Amino acid sequence: MKYTLHNHTYLCKHASGSVTDMVNEAIKQKFDVIGISDHVPYKDAETMYRMEFSERNAYLEEANYLKNIYKNSSIKLYIGYEAEYQKRHLNYLISLFKEHKIDYLVLGHHYQDVSNLYTYYGRSTTIEQLRCYVNDCIEAMKTKLFWFIAHPDIVLMSFDKFTKEMELECRKLISASIDYNVYLEYNGGGVRNGYYNNLSQKDYLYPKLEFWKLVKEMKGKVLVNADAHSPYQINDEAYKLALKQAKKLGLNLVEPDYYSYIDRLKLEYDI
Repeated sequence: MKYTLHNHTYLCKHASGSVTDMVNEAIKQKFDVIGISDHVPYKDAETMYRMEFSERNAYLEEANYLKNIYKNSSIKLYIGYEAEYQKRHLNYLISLFKEHKIDYLVLGHHYQDVSNLYTYYGRSTTIEQLRCYVNDCIEAMKTKLFWFIAHPDIVLMSFDKFTKEMELECRKLISASIDYNVYLEYNGGGVRNGYYNNLSQKDYLYPKLEFWKLVKEMKGKVLVNADAHSPYQINDEAYKLALKQAKKLGLNLVEPDYYSYIDRLKLEYDI
């Protein structure tokens, strides 16, 4: 199965192309499954890197129109959001399924508090920050709302060494993903951003090799997504390289099973 489930449109303010543009490119590139997962808008949060709250209906209407057009074609379209998790937004996230009829949520946990952009988890890695991130992600997985975790190693972006304490926290996250059957994403966007020099070591900001070695050891379930921010990135060299790297690392690559995900949502929330 050729898929990418983590992709963005111009509505998020840091990408280009519409839902239609992304789907058309996926068809051109012979994908079996395309997922559009723009950053979810929150009524009480900054909108610098996400769509406006008032744009939700237009986003979903365009996607549902395309679903109808291509319902008998060779491509499957899913529409959802990439979302942070804070407990106060739980009912809102549930309502996206019940009232807005989205297909899925991606846990892209960028901020400890979406009302405060200075709580960005990738800014500086302390053990306290890492613990908060891991605890937040585990609480999110317990809700059963999220299909997979986008760039689960984003919190390690700025580290200069991988300590034993950090390893223990990463193991907790990976173990929970296995327990709750939530996929971990090897992110093509991080590969697309390229290497940088961390002290004397040439490395990605993410994906972080230390994290993915643990995923391999623990046999976590892994998806590879493009994290495309324009149509041409859906099947670009970064996405292809991410797939190649994940295979070379010997990760437990799986095909996304939408039906088992939606079944557990139905059981939990009668969606």
